[in-house]
Amino acid sequence: MIKNIATEAEFQTETDAAEGLMIVKFGAPWCAPCKVIDKTLEEVSAETGITVLKVNVDELPELAGQFRIMSVPTTYFIKNKEAVTILNGAGSKDTILGIITTEA
Repeated sequence: MIKNIATEAEFQTETDAAEGLMIVKFGAPWCAPCKVIDKTLEEVSAETGITVLKVNVDELPELAGQFRIMSVPTTYFIKNKEAVTILNGAGSKDTILGIITTEA
């Protein structure tokens, strides 16, 4: 499932309710690599059932700051409310599935 996050409160609710592994992608609509990884994450989510939260850094700069986002896309893999892996750039589907296999 892919969810576009509109507020910090919504982000907090989603991460608090998460069980197991979840993916949080920080990006922006003007970012070409973000569009590439969005398609990949949609495929991965459909195949694995893992929830993907998409955070627009232009709309939620404070949240991006809390995660120390310096470039987009940056993708966090979160398990039990802790970041276990951070992927900078538009990783391939194989890379993302490899991280999921390692962290799940």
